[in-house]
Amino acid sequence: MSTTRKTEISSEANFKKNFCEKYFDKGTWDVDVLNQVDVLLKDKKGNKLLYIETKEIIRNETSRRQALAQVILTNKKQEAILNKVALVYMDADHNNILELIDCSDDSVMYNNDINWKAERASSPTKDAIDRINDRIKNKIISYKNDEIKEFYKLLKANQNSINITENNFNVVYNQWKQEVRFNEDFIDEQELINLFLVDMLNGTKYEKSVTDDYKYEQDLIREGTNLINYSLKFYEDGKIDGIKYYSSRQKRSSFYTISNADNYYSFWKKYKRPPEKQEFLNILERSSMLYSDKYRKDTGGEYTPTCFVEKQNEILAKHYNMDDFIVFDPCAGVGNLENQFGKDYKQYCYLSTLEQMDVDICNIKGFENAVQFDYLKDDKQPKWMYKGTELDINEICKRENRKLMIIMNPPYQRKKGFDNNLAIEFFNKVLKLKPQVIVFYYMTESFLRNEIEVYKNSGYKIISHIFSNAKTTFLLSEWSISQVIFDKGKGEEIDESKIKVDRYELIKNNFNYINTYCYDNKRPELMSDIDKKIKANEKGLKIGNYSYMSSGYSINLTNKSSSNHNLITTNNLLYCLLSKGLVFNTHNKYFERNQYVHRGTIKLISEELKSDAIIMAIFYKNCAFTNKGYKNYIMPFKAEELGCKKNDLNVLFPENNNTDIFSDNDEKPFDFRYFFSQFKFSK
Repeated sequence: MSTTRKTEISSEANFKKNFCEKYFDKGTWDVDVLNQVDVLLKDKKGNKLLYIETKEIIRNETSRRQALAQVILTNKKQEAILNKVALVYMDADHNNILELIDCSDDSVMYNNDINWKAERASSPTKDAIDRINDRIKNKIISYKNDEIKEFYKLLKANQNSINITENNFNVVYNQWKQEVRFNEDFIDEQELINLFLVDMLNGTKYEKSVTDDYKYEQDLIREGTNLINYSLKFYEDGKIDGIKYYSSRQKRSSFYTISNADNYYSFWKKYKRPPEKQEFLNILERSSMLYSDKYRKDTGGEYTPTCFVEKQNEILAKHYNMDDFIVFDPCAGVGNLENQFGKDYKQYCYLSTLEQMDVDICNIKGFENAVQFDYLKDDKQPKWMYKGTELDINEICKRENRKLMIIMNPPYQRKKGFDNNLAIEFFNKVLKLKPQVIVFYYMTESFLRNEIEVYKNSGYKIISHIFSNAKTTFLLSEWSISQVIFDKGKGEEIDESKIKVDRYELIKNNFNYINTYCYDNKRPELMSDIDKKIKANEKGLKIGNYSYMSSGYSINLTNKSSSNHNLITTNNLLYCLLSKGLVFNTHNKYFERNQYVHRGTIKLISEELKSDAIIMAIFYKNCAFTNKGYKNYIMPFKAEELGCKKNDLNVLFPENNNTDIFSDNDEKPFDFRYFFSQFKFSK
């Protein structure tokens, strides 16, 4: 046997062993047993559960079809033929895949159009490969990575499909997007999410149920939302055609066509539809988690995590008697911020939200006082039906003899037609209601920029200010979100020289206090100070441009002409590199704009930090150095003159490490030797 073949066998044996150790219980599997069975999976009593064919890697469909035929042929060669077999392998993207094949149909294992005795499992003929694959094409369920663990639980419990729950619905959705395709293009993510929710229900209408006190719960026709306007449509042969949307109220009709019915049914084989009723309600409540990061950030489609809401209610209980208040949420979504107040208190919660679907979900959750209202459309305030009369929130507070508390997590984005970020627009409008308390969720950096003037001018004080990293708590990118409780009368005055914030992070399902931070917002912004120097020193030889589009600067040193107004010249290059290099401060990741992190002036930067920052800017990403486009201005110099090795120069000048750059109008050449003499290289 050749050395190459031995290596291949050894590598596949390692894959086989590692796969079993990762996904199956210890002592429940054997390798290379019976009649050429790669893996035998057993229950605790030693009974055979599954024959598995293993391939270290399958890169194309031809290899996959051969491997699927092999596992069927291997099953046929055994004394005990099983109703299920599997193929496991690593795909081209290095995902672990387990494909479960249903062999219970007689046509798979007992159709004699194949010469079973003559076929060899290790090298099936083309005819056997084609016939077997034709039989099993609709009998395969594919599991990827962590799904294999779910499959194994089902196999041990003798169950056939994975339950869809609030813990795994986002995983199911992401795979559904990949495997269930429509012929139509989607611009609106909300529409795609609606189709998934409808598809998940599979035509189910939940029944009325009786509670312990013999009161009927609200009848869920479909699920009580505008999803009732969607319906699954089938061909005459019973196969799925698509999903239809029709709303007489909106006078809108659409049809979304399933592009491949076989793929559709193959996907849904591994999941149990519909979810349990309570699980589906929980999924509805958290459905905004399905939005992509960009969509959630652009539209404000946020789900406020339970841990943040629990902390909100804990702080409110410490400082207030909620029975003294009416709660109003002007951007309620599905009512997550108020959902934990309890069933009895929900009658004192008044919610307005942009989407009718969200109103319907709020009604399902027991919020009777929910209305559809575009809060920023004009100066009007929403009204609710109160004892037969439409009233605004202040009038309702008067009649109930309660104070007003605003609780809101508004959208965070700039929008044409508004002077401020939408969150600040919401804040300014609710101020007109003169509430006693405002619970406000927004970016922490709002307190470090000019928006702090809005809070100061409001006259409100701060009872509590906590923040958390959005990556772990909100599952967004790494920036920080604050929960601030403002009070009209009590609390701490807003002091720019002492912005005090308590940090909490979600660690192993516990929302833990980490530290208290104090920011002096009166100190000058270092990045702005550097930026002024860059702008003030744009005269000189033009050697490139910089961009603010990524974290810090993208530095492009080039002799090509550019219309970019952010010029790098011989006079401001050091400042450009300094600005880019300073973004590696560890606090930077919690803020969207670096100028709010770095405080001070250029004069206060130590020479060592200056030098390190510049070197970091040069040798890290987002730098481009090129001499393309010019001809006759090469001036040799030695690497030693620059205080670095020749290899260092290869990084800076990959095309020619012995060049200085001249302009084509006979201006003074840019001498890199002079530039590098201004600072030392870090060892």
